[in-house]
Amino acid sequence: MKILGFEVRRAAAAGIEKRSFFDAFSAWRSAFNFTGAAANNSFANPWEAMGVPAVYACVSKIAKTVATCPRTVWDISDPYNARQVTTTPAAMLLAGKPNAYQTASVFWNLAASRQPLWGNFYAEIQREPRTGEAIGLWPLINNECVPELKAGKKVFRVGGIDLDNDDVLHLMEPSWNGLWGISKIALHRSAIGAAVEMQRFTENFYLNGMKSPGVLNYPGGLTQEAYERLKESFSAGYTGADASGKPLILEEGATFTPLTMPLGDAEFIATKRYGIAEIARIFDMPLHKLAEMDGAKFNNIEQQNLAYKIDCIDPINTGHAQELEKLFSPQDRGRLEVRIGTDHMIRGGMVDRLQALATARQWDIINRNEARRSLGYNDIGPEGDKFGVPGNANAAAPEKPAAKPDPEGD
Repeated sequence: MKILGFEVRRAAAAGIEKRSFFDAFSAWRSAFNFTGAAANNSFANPWEAMGVPAVYACVSKIAKTVATCPRTVWDISDPYNARQVTTTPAAMLLAGKPNAYQTASVFWNLAASRQPLWGNFYAEIQREPRTGEAIGLWPLINNECVPELKAGKKVFRVGGIDLDNDDVLHLMEPSWNGLWGISKIALHRSAIGAAVEMQRFTENFYLNGMKSPGVLNYPGGLTQEAYERLKESFSAGYTGADASGKPLILEEGATFTPLTMPLGDAEFIATKRYGIAEIARIFDMPLHKLAEMDGAKFNNIEQQNLAYKIDCIDPINTGHAQELEKLFSPQDRGRLEVRIGTDHMIRGGMVDRLQALATARQWDIINRNEARRSLGYNDIGPEGDKFGVPGNANAAAPEKPAAKPDPEGD
């Protein structure tokens, strides 16, 4: 399989021509082509959309968060004694490098970036021929991978050959047909396209010398020569940020009437804020993570971070964990499962963490080794895996002292 121009496994069989990295990158970039743009032609592709700071921030933060989540494999054959396994090929693949040229962080950052922008992320699963266990994950170019249904089975058409569903890791956005995900950029092209146009408007405003639009008023008509000279003088002397503040030199009795400066209007500022809020809604991103602090207070930031985890990151990780079960050999499916940790996202300060761990340890929710691991410390040995009896739960109640005889009684 050819990955960004590199021959990996199936290129010879598929007859895919060899291309340089830059040729493959150009094909990948041109692959994102939508039809049916909005009537106002406000349209954005991923490359333009990523030029909008709010879109870049959303994609970048989601990708970085997903890339830092630990992926572990657990043996759940005994529901009362699930244990983490580290020696299976899938466990070692998730803990180490997924392929020869990417670290785990780079791979998962790429996956979580491409998924919302293109709607899908594809990676071929390289298996050990004898056991069928996964030993590599190789990203595929989106426009060279097409999911299809054949005889009731999902296959991926890649470079002239069909790959089985079990041989391709497919991470996707919400889907209308169950075969491929819908790009957020395509689905919300008008809203994001409007943000792109506003970005261009702001850029042009500064390129034009940060001057308000206005009207040049001439008492008489302009000759063609005078008109061309006027255009040339404005282009040469009154555009760009360096031209800001220069006086206008007018001739032939002309007057200049400035119009309202749009960047100074509260309506323009409100429109920009509304655009940021719209993009945040598209990506399920709390506004404070986009440096938009309206309505955010220090006493509710923690709750907003929790909402970010529940509404944005957990659904992504759940889909990833279920799809990653393709890494297991057929005999291990149902016995092993992938778990993606997010506890690091909601950690409080050190005092709060120690208090929570002490309470969990007191009630035997965790053992000493688990408490130490959560703090980044080494285990203390096998004795640290033991659970004790919660002291407050089964502690014997103190015996009541025997009643003293009543000296006045009979």
